[in-house]
Amino acid sequence: MPRAHFWETCSCGLLLGNSLELWLQFIFLRTVWIMES
Repeated sequence: MPRAHFWETCSCGLLLGNSLELWLQFIFLRTVWIMES
């Protein structure tokens, strides 16, 4: 596996991971807000 390809995959994975984490937090907060209101 070429080094450049490895770093591309790594950064893409990190970006996707961060996005998923943000989405989960957003959904969780929204659910709590709906339940409390």
